[in-house]
Amino acid sequence: MIKLREFIESDAESLAENANNPNVSRYLREVFPYPYTLEAAKWWVAEGYKLGNSLNLAIDLNGKCIGGAGFNFFENELRYSCEMGYWLGENHWGKGYATEVIALLKKMAFSNYEVARLYAPVVGDNVASKRVLEKNEFVLEGVLKKHLFLRGAFYDECIYATYS
Repeated sequence: MIKLREFIESDAESLAENANNPNVSRYLREVFPYPYTLEAAKWWVAEGYKLGNSLNLAIDLNGKCIGGAGFNFFENELRYSCEMGYWLGENHWGKGYATEVIALLKKMAFSNYEVARLYAPVVGDNVASKRVLEKNEFVLEGVLKKHLFLRGAFYDECIYATYS
């Protein structure tokens, strides 16, 4: 069973193992390192996940960290809008875990925070991520053409959202 929890020191090894994969980092923002070293994972579980106006959580499967998920919170006129993100190690793709994670994030956002709109930006080529968002009743709000330049290439960014 999938659950979301705080990162702990013992997550470093499984975090590095799951994150150090070009297929995982392919559609993530470049702040997500590749290669993803054990040193990067140790920093993340010690302090990195606490930085910024965000909530970063480990995706836990039977006590092991298999990915990450969370929210970016905003202020002022954007204070009721919240950005959501997630990733899973490739060995855990296609098993329904991402769909479960999104359902958990959605419930958490609307139950625990003053959120009216929860959105997820998705690289246009990431068909699997679009599909799991749609399974969780997210709708495509718009497409920003050539909005992203990731790892040497331009991509459209699709904005999916759901509402309280």
